[in-house]
Amino acid sequence: MAHKFTPGDIVSWKSWAVDLLCESFETKEGLLLEILEETRLQNVVLIAKIMPFGASEYEFIPLFSLKKSKK
Repeated sequence: MAHKFTPGDIVSWKSWAVDLLCESFETKEGLLLEILEETRLQNVVLIAKIMPFGASEYEFIPLFSLKKSKK
């Protein structure tokens, strides 16, 4: 999966959106800053460090959850 993405790519992912009326999935987009390797339960997992558009803090999303944006 890592070879499909490079830092600087615009990516999208699904995330829970909670408002006062319902809970649903929404699509978020952001700029891929870095791909990190973490060991979880004795397995190497690739994590994307992303700056979501319109946000002031980074998010860390598993790489397999991402898609390259068509924009």
